[in-house]
Amino acid sequence: DCFTYNDMIKQLTAFGDEIIDEFIYPQDFMEKMTSEDMKKIRKRAEELIIKYPDKKDLFLGYVKNQEEECRILNEDITSALWIIRKAISSCI
Repeated sequence: DCFTYNDMIKQLTAFGDEIIDEFIYPQDFMEKMTSEDMKKIRKRAEELIIKYPDKKDLFLGYVKNQEEECRILNEDITSALWIIRKAISSCI
């Protein structure tokens, strides 16, 4: 299950930590990144299929799984980076 933005912020700050900066990755950046990753994955799978032809279905299955993961990243998830300042514990 995925969190909403507000749920994620609540989780990150639930114990007093402070979000001091955040960066939301633009959708076009994520699409470019996953596209580049998939090119590398497909290339490596092709190399491995040549080297281990009896494992072709395994490698093609992995490629298919990664394609679905990239689709989810591109369509269903917003990627973010948070810089968090840890709360100072009073239990020292």
